[in-house]
Parts: sequence; structure tokens; C-alpha cells
Amino acid sequence: MAIQETTPPHSVLIGYKELAVLAVIVLLIVVAIFGTTMWAISRTFAPLREDIRALSRRMDAALAGVGKELLALRKDIGDLDSQAARIETILEQQRRGKTAPDAP
Repeated sequence: MAIQETTPPHSVLIGYKELAVLAVIVLLIVVAIFGTTMWAISRTFAPLREDIRALSRRMDAALAGVGKELLALRKDIGDLDSQAARIETILEQQRRGKTAPDAP
């Protein structure tokens, strides 16, 4: 009968503990690197983000001004359209001889 070598259960348990400690250490290193990277990115881009927000507020104000100007322009165009329609009516009436032209 041959003697078979076996690993005692005690040494297998120690291997699992070492593996668990190594996994925790690797996890902590990954978390530390990720956290540091995120902190550095936030510190780097925070001023840029504020600049973008300020620019966005200025653009919103400028666009509101443009919107008001467009509304005024639309009203002016409507007034001009009404005047052109009246002039066309007067000219058509003059052409037909219904009204006499004003004396200069």
C-alpha cells in the first residue's frame, strides 16, 4: 500500500485567508485610485463648470433680448403689412376711378 501525501486542511485555510487579504488589498487600491482620480477631476473641472454656467446664464439673457427684439420686429412687420394692404386698396380704387387722388 502506497502512502499518499495530502495537504492538511490547516494549510488550505491559511491559503484562503491570504487570498482574501490580497483581494481586499487590491480592492482598496482600486478604490483609492478611483477616488483620487475622481477628486482630481472634480478639482480640475470645477472652475470650468462654473465658467460654463456663467456663460450659459449670459447666453440665456442674450437670447431673451433677441426674443424681445424678434417680437417687436414681428409687430413692425405686421404694421407694415397692414399699411401695404391699405395702400394697395387705395391704389386699386384709384385705378378703377372710385376715388380721386389727393392734391399735393
